Amino acid sequence: MSDNPFTARVLPSGAAATYFNPALLLGQSSVGIGTFLVIQNLDIRLQPRPLGVDVEESIYDARVPNPDGTTSRLPVRPLPTSALRNARGSADPDHASLFLIGGVVVEPIPDTLAIGVLAVVPTRAFQTQTAAFVDEREQYFSNSLQFERYGENFDTNVITFALGVRPIDWASVGLGLTMTTQGDADNEIFVPDASDQGDMYVNTNVRVRTRFRPHAGLAIEPWRDLRITGTLHLASHNDVSGTNDLQLWNFEYPDGQDSFRQTYNYRTQTSPLRASVGAAYDTSHDRGRSTACTESTFAAGATVTYTRWSSYVNRHQQAPLDPWLDTLSGAIGGRWRGEVHRVGLDVTYEPSPVPDQVGRTNYVDNDRLGGALAYGLTWSLAGLALETGLHLQVHRLLPRSVSKSTRATHPILDEFPSAVDGRTGDPIDASSGLQTNNPGYPGFSSEGWILGGGLSLTARFGEEGGRDQ
Repeated sequence: MSDNPFTARVLPSGAAATYFNPALLLGQSSVGIGTFLVIQNLDIRLQPRPLGVDVEESIYDARVPNPDGTTSRLPVRPLPTSALRNARGSADPDHASLFLIGGVVVEPIPDTLAIGVLAVVPTRAFQTQTAAFVDEREQYFSNSLQFERYGENFDTNVITFALGVRPIDWASVGLGLTMTTQGDADNEIFVPDASDQGDMYVNTNVRVRTRFRPHAGLAIEPWRDLRITGTLHLASHNDVSGTNDLQLWNFEYPDGQDSFRQTYNYRTQTSPLRASVGAAYDTSHDRGRSTACTESTFAAGATVTYTRWSSYVNRHQQAPLDPWLDTLSGAIGGRWRGEVHRVGLDVTYEPSPVPDQVGRTNYVDNDRLGGALAYGLTWSLAGLALETGLHLQVHRLLPRSVSKSTRATHPILDEFPSAVDGRTGDPIDASSGLQTNNPGYPGFSSEGWILGGGLSLTARFGEEGGRDQ
């Protein structure tokens, strides 16, 4: 667990370098365990729906007139507003997750080669994958909006491995791999009575494959106490693909078919390509290697990270109608270490990549301002240097409000366009104007807090009596 979680790409702290910047693994030999609790207090407030936009039950008899005098079915099939399963905005966006953290760094060749392993595992579920639509289609399900990048997206494991090498005295490089998954779920379904679809036979074939996404780091120390870094993390995500092979008793299938085949694709825990540069002034290291330290030391650093959010696809593997924006986020931090005590402090700011949701979609996201504070106590047991740590984080999702606009590039969809009664041919008055069950119409606001706290215990190798060697 890092004393500087937002500037860990430039200020190393044990096994956290395995993921953030493997070039900084050298000099971090240790084994550590910890636990961290994340509480999300999130808020989405929906603007009141105006009169006249509800979908009436007359939609069941509606047909759309064609220029040639014929009629056709409605292009979409919304439910009557009164028949929706869930009330608009009834889903609770708050969420809490407890994580177990373990990491180890060893140096088979001191000052030349280091190997790191880091695992972050949620206790409630090893991995959670929850899908939701971001437009009017969510009316059939939660009928609510969700924070696109938070909520249950936090419930995911991180398992990563890395090597750090110092080929020359003033530079080091690192390469790591982070585990992701690809799941496939194929269901064979037989329904003996189409009028009673609660009675069915199902065989399921599930496969989960492991994939690895690379990341790399570089650290250059041209002068004593000065460190310049760069990192690159390639895009990663967890995917689920599946099929339903549906058979119905006594049913005439189209030629060449003996069943109906349905497919679905989900994507969760998306992390786009990220590249960072950083610099640090660090008096506790000499070209990245621990030195004797009987006096207090100080380090300060800053990083800038580019994230390619313009390549984002949502949980249904669909690109946003209004493309997301690439972002530049920044972090500054520092730490002080004495013979017994240590303190770390970080601040970060990340702008939202999501453009104002003035049209059909409802991606909820906010600019984020975060702070982190760490305190550690160093002691020894049987000649082994041990560190206990307390870690706190506070993130503020800055308030944001949007209202839907008829001038949007992709405006709110009229789910009940002007129609006639399919039996009588008479116009349906309830279909005039805009009718929609889009839960984000006519607008919404969002804000929130994310609080985190944890404890850690670390044993550092090559240290004695709690002092850097």
